[in-house]
Amino acid sequence: MAQEMQEHRAAHDGEEPLWTGSMFSGMPGYQIGVVWPTNALTWLDSVFSGFLPRPASFVFLYLVGMFMLLLCMRVDPWLALLGAVAYAFSSYFW
Repeated sequence: MAQEMQEHRAAHDGEEPLWTGSMFSGMPGYQIGVVWPTNALTWLDSVFSGFLPRPASFVFLYLVGMFMLLLCMRVDPWLALLGAVAYAFSSYFW
């Protein structure tokens, strides 16, 4: 899927193609494999998941995100903690 994008990078001195015409009669390149330069989101990702391995970092983000959401909804902090734990671990029920 990304072959056309790799060929474009090689032919145009590393310029990133933002559109590809080879898949589904054309689609945005960011859904396939655009190489973005570092930005604020890359830094933020390394802050949140830099100290944990990949699957554990997702659970940590679920915990923190749900806890903050429940606090913003003015839920009691202890109940918000319980709700965050329940939400984070319920995402793994397949």
